[in-house]
Amino acid sequence: MGFNSVRFLKPLDANLMCGICSGVLDTPMLTPCGHTFCEGCINKWMDTPGVKSCPECRSSMERGSTRPILSLRNLIGEMEVTCPNKSRGCNDVIKIETQNNHLQTCSYESVTCVGCNLEMNRTQLPVHQMDCSALIALLQEEVEEVNPQTLSHNTTFHDSEEPTSSIVSRESPGRSHQRQYRTSLSLSSSTSTQLLRLLHRVSALEKQVARLLDDLQEAHFKNSLLYLQNKKLKEEEEQRQQKLARRLAESQPTSINYDFTTITNQHDIAKLSLYIARNLLEKPINIDSDRVFSAVRKCYEMHFYHTNTNSRVEHDVHMLLATAFASTWFNSAQRITMGCWLQCVHKCQGCRQVLQGET
Repeated sequence: MGFNSVRFLKPLDANLMCGICSGVLDTPMLTPCGHTFCEGCINKWMDTPGVKSCPECRSSMERGSTRPILSLRNLIGEMEVTCPNKSRGCNDVIKIETQNNHLQTCSYESVTCVGCNLEMNRTQLPVHQMDCSALIALLQEEVEEVNPQTLSHNTTFHDSEEPTSSIVSRESPGRSHQRQYRTSLSLSSSTSTQLLRLLHRVSALEKQVARLLDDLQEAHFKNSLLYLQNKKLKEEEEQRQQKLARRLAESQPTSINYDFTTITNQHDIAKLSLYIARNLLEKPINIDSDRVFSAVRKCYEMHFYHTNTNSRVEHDVHMLLATAFASTWFNSAQRITMGCWLQCVHKCQGCRQVLQGET
């Protein structure tokens, strides 16, 4: 018989259902005609007298012609289901392949008392056996069946071998053995009670150990989670520290004159272009972009309107404008202005090359 589809946590594909029992395939077997059934279902079908056909399409087949589908069996074995004892109180979620092992230790598995044949949960059995009158009576009957044989044997031995004169000086052997029988019976009943108590104690300890193991596993999971979170926080803190250190380093005085008012030669232009290039995507916090823009304007006006510049200075100004335009230091209006300057520089270079060619 297949597994009850109600126990599965996720929706099931119709191809995983057995055509005979309508349950989820248990040990799926493939017929020669391509249909799939539970191993137990198809074997029971083929054991029916006169049946030699597929239950789905009625095509002829022989017993033993089916073959297992291992991949499908493994797929179903990994599916999660509720415990078969859910109606009795078990809320565990297990995999199909571990169901048999779970049932061997499930606290809600149905067991029967050997004394009164009453069905109950496995965890209730030790407590019930301590007070089960039928079980105690059964144990007493077993003791009575054994001790009278010992009593009759010992009585015969003493009657045949003890001298008559010795009975006067000692207690009657019959009374002595009766006392021994009552003592052994009392000890047996006491031992049975102690045994039941020990079984109950062992069961309680097993449950306590299981709870401790669950708590330990949960604590281990929480510790692992905290370790990963702590590691992530440390990495983020290190990144913040590195970023702060970079900003502090950038805020330290450098060889560039921050007011940019003393740019008078080619070397100053190159230094300004290099400084912008080093901090292309992130402007230092202590730099005023408007003052830098004014310095770039001064370089442009000084070398393209007021002086006859050589090719090297012209190249440095061109590189300064291109670097400043590519940076993130300036607003959109300033970038548009520098774009126009770049076009003018490019046109001036073209004109200069034409003039040099004519001369």
